Order: sequence, then structure tokens, then C-alpha cells
Amino acid sequence: SFADGKKVCVFGGDIPTSEEEYERIQDRTCCSFVYVLELTTCTWSAIRTRGLAPDWRSFHAAVSHTSFLDGKDYLITFGGSSEHCEPLAGGHLADMRGYQLDLHDFKWQMGPAEDLPAPRLRFGVARWGRHLLVHGGHGNGLHQSVTRLNLHTLKWGRLKFTNAPPPLGASAFETGAPQAGIVVGGAQQTVLGPRILQRLVVLRLRDHLVEEDGALAPEESHIATGDDERGEADMAMTEVRLQIQTAGGQRRVVSIPVSMLATLGSDQAGATGLLRLLQAVEDNADDADPGPRPAPCPAP
Repeated sequence: SFADGKKVCVFGGDIPTSEEEYERIQDRTCCSFVYVLELTTCTWSAIRTRGLAPDWRSFHAAVSHTSFLDGKDYLITFGGSSEHCEPLAGGHLADMRGYQLDLHDFKWQMGPAEDLPAPRLRFGVARWGRHLLVHGGHGNGLHQSVTRLNLHTLKWGRLKFTNAPPPLGASAFETGAPQAGIVVGGAQQTVLGPRILQRLVVLRLRDHLVEEDGALAPEESHIATGDDERGEADMAMTEVRLQIQTAGGQRRVVSIPVSMLATLGSDQAGATGLLRLLQAVEDNADDADPGPRPAPCPAP
């Protein structure tokens, strides 16, 4: 949104060929306009733009923000496909060059073409200070690295993390935005069609002021999720630690196989039952082993 949250700007996306509005985007190289929604009146307008506009896109990124430098509202867009796409299909990959639209005079500015990341579509984007973080997606291969786009210069850069993401299975890709360093979900193409991944990835930025930051033990580099290509035996041997609170208010850390957590965690009732079971076990352990008792006070 922009204009203090009163308007929304939309660039890109597909329209069914059977609809009259499709004529606007039939030639995707000549789409010098954006859609603007007035939230106070719930009315749409097609606003003409100036400058070197990008081709109309599908499965791309389009993010509005208020600049820290001049306080003006801008729309940033990049990536995706420059062809008309069906929902579960793809098309010709557009490059990742950033385009910036001034939402006051609706004039486009094109970013530099150097050091662009690999083109992709269906990727995640999140605002991080004066940068946009880009993660995941797919194109000519899968992408698990995180790159950043400077919102002021429209230049690309890389980020370094202390941990590595868990490996992805064949034909799988991640789509979630790296909001606060956490990526949720993804998809995998199978013979039966697309399958949604139950996946949680936490990325920790490396502190460049600490020389040894990121020197993690191999078992700490990531938590298995069940969507990689390791065998069931490895999954059964991998454990995760959970912190629970007993009925007496004490906090305990227990370990369970990650395969059990993945199975029960997919069902809310199963996850709740698991938590109650662990709490009951710890409560019984407290009753069976009360621990050392204080010595009685001497008689006066």
C-alpha cells in the first residue's frame, strides 16, 4: 500500500483471455500503466506511467515502500515471467533487474544490469531495512540462496549466514518470504501433481564483527524437515529438543525423534496430545523422584 495506507498499486499478473480486460496486457511489452485501488471508496483505476517501463510480468515480485531518504512512496518490481502464464505453468524468464516506480508522478526508473541473480519465478520477498531480501523460487534450476536488492540504488548483493538450509528434494522449491529470517512452506512437483511442503527454515545472519561467528557443529547446521532425500533411518535417529512446562510450573527440556514431531505436528490434535503426554511423563517423574529433602530443624 501507499499514500498512508489509503491506496494499493498493482503491477503484473494474468487475466483470463476470455475477459475484455485481457486486451490491455495482450502485448506485454506495451503495458505502460498500473492499477490503483482507492481503499476509501473501493474503486479501481488504470494509471498511465512514464519512463522505461518493464514488460508486464507474472509470478514476479512487486513491493511498495516509503523511502528512508526522501519520504516518497515507490513500487519495486523484478523477476517472474514476461509471458502469459497459466496458474500451474511457467513461461519465459524475465531477468532480475530492478525497476522502480515513483508513486507520486508514476515515472519508472530502471536499475543497473550488473551482478544480477539468476532469473526465477515464484520466489519470496521481504523488506529488511533499506533492502529487499529474495529467497527461493525456481527457473533454470532451484534457488536456496538469499540475495538482497538495495532499495535506493537498485543494486544486488549477497548475504552470508551462519547456517545452511536443509536440502530440498528433487523438483522441489521454496516460495515463502524470508520474513525475520524464517521461511515457511514450498512446493514439489510429483507425478500426481504439485505437493505442498511442510517445511520451516530458520536463517541466521552472520555477524561480520565476530570472526568465529558461524562456526557451528555439523549437527547444528540445520534441522531436518522430512522433505529432503535422506532415508527414514536417518530421520528416526535425528532428535529435536522441546521445552515444556510441568504442572508445578517447572521448565524441562525433552528430546523426541524429529519423525514423530513431523507426523504429529501436521495435525493440531496430535500436537496437543503430544504436549500433554510429555507434561504427564514429567509430572510423574517429579512424583516418583521428589529429590533431596531439607534436614528437619533442630528442636529448641
